[in-house]
Amino acid sequence: MRTEEARPVRLEDYRPPDWLVETVELDVTLDPVATRVRATLTLRPNGKRAAPAPLMLDGDALELRALKLDGAALPHEQFVATADRLTIAQPPHRPFRLEIETVDICAPDQAAALSPAPGRAIAARPAGTDRAAHGH
Repeated sequence: MRTEEARPVRLEDYRPPDWLVETVELDVTLDPVATRVRATLTLRPNGKRAAPAPLMLDGDALELRALKLDGAALPHEQFVATADRLTIAQPPHRPFRLEIETVDICAPDQAAALSPAPGRAIAARPAGTDRAAHGH
């Protein structure tokens, strides 16, 4: 679980995201030992760049079990997965469907670790900052 303070994003630092998430579907299976999450995202590039930007999605203490792009397993050499981030260096420069299956290392019986700090809400956070999915 992350312990560092969230960094503020100033208006002058904002730039439009490289990727737009059009839909998100979640299938969560709770278990006393591990929680399995299947996320299906429909993404599209934001704008008309010559080459697609890398897609980076943040996580927190996750173990990747499966990754599919448009229904086909993505070869391991086409992505980097750590407990805290999934990076696809060269995603297609078109809309696509990404299926991600992870196991949460933090089991449901430790759910207190997932509680927000007082006065804060839990929110999805894309790679790098609190902005939409993008690569840089």
